[in-house]
Amino acid sequence: MNSAIWQAVSGDRDQIYVHYRIVAECVKRNFSHILKVELYTREHNGKKVEFYKRLGFVDEGRQERKIYVESGKFRPPLHMAWFNPNFGSW
Repeated sequence: MNSAIWQAVSGDRDQIYVHYRIVAECVKRNFSHILKVELYTREHNGKKVEFYKRLGFVDEGRQERKIYVESGKFRPPLHMAWFNPNFGSW
């Protein structure tokens, strides 16, 4: 995958959206052996969760006691995934 696409993650939300759509389209067209793309995000960050959903990711659940914050406190991340609609179409 082109490293310039992944470097775009440091850009603004609209840039990230456009670059992700390019990556998703590339996966759909050229990598039908890839079933899904996964990521973790912090559950309490509603803006990011909604952003990823807008990109087509679905919530696959939370993981308790995964991110240690401080003084014995943890924050659960959400496991999110985007499924390749062209998986297996080779």
